[in-house]
Amino acid sequence: MKLINLNSKKGIVNLFADYILERIDKQYESIIQVTDLTYFFLVYGITESTDILDLNTIKVDFINEYGELLVSNGYSKNLNIMDLITYDKKPIESKDRHLWVKLYNSDRPIYHPKILNQTLSSNKILSIDYTNELEYEVGVNSSFNTSVKFKTTELQLSSEFPYGYSLKSGRSLLYYSEYIMNQLFQSIHLNSIELYISNNKSSDGDQVIEVVVDGYEKIENSVKSIILDNFTFDFHQFESKLNDYNLCNDIKKPTESKPWLVKDVNQIDLLMI
Repeated sequence: MKLINLNSKKGIVNLFADYILERIDKQYESIIQVTDLTYFFLVYGITESTDILDLNTIKVDFINEYGELLVSNGYSKNLNIMDLITYDKKPIESKDRHLWVKLYNSDRPIYHPKILNQTLSSNKILSIDYTNELEYEVGVNSSFNTSVKFKTTELQLSSEFPYGYSLKSGRSLLYYSEYIMNQLFQSIHLNSIELYISNNKSSDGDQVIEVVVDGYEKIENSVKSIILDNFTFDFHQFESKLNDYNLCNDIKKPTESKPWLVKDVNQIDLLMI
């Protein structure tokens, strides 16, 4: 997963999406997307909540709290917004939730360790990702040069998953994936793994998950069995423990300790025999 630079326009639209989302009760499924249209922010969203947000008040609070960040990235403190949030509606009609995510043996498993070693000091850098090497995302008109791979981004910047997505709209799947692998990497001695995680169960009662390990196909079933044997996938309980977590800290403090990055499963039970 890419690490988004808070001190950039891409960082700001994602922060604002989570800032708005934090005003909606976490019991609801909600998706908020913020798009920078140069002269105003388009706030599109769908939520199960019936409580209408006063988006102008939220905007003022956001400006008061992050005014310096906005100005340093070229925004006016008289930020204009267009409110297109729909209420009393499920953002995802299906009850099924699923996610493919690549996780790494690092202090924050959604980020490759080489990403965690980078310092995002320039607001010309929108994000850093890693495939076979570091990839810097820069603005389409940026003159930023780097010795590693870089790519330009779209003319319009929009918030993206997981920012603006409530826990019940798929975000908790991402966190639960980290919760699992934060404990498992120590036992299975792998550098990375791809995990398919869902809230569904198979006909025999097992959680529907898949594991892909590049170059180690023979151990994929073993890793899958360890996960199924030691993790409950009780998303209701997992989400209830995160009610006090401020989702804005995902982009404000992405590399700091998170409440789900705990080790509460016996490491002996996670050993691959």
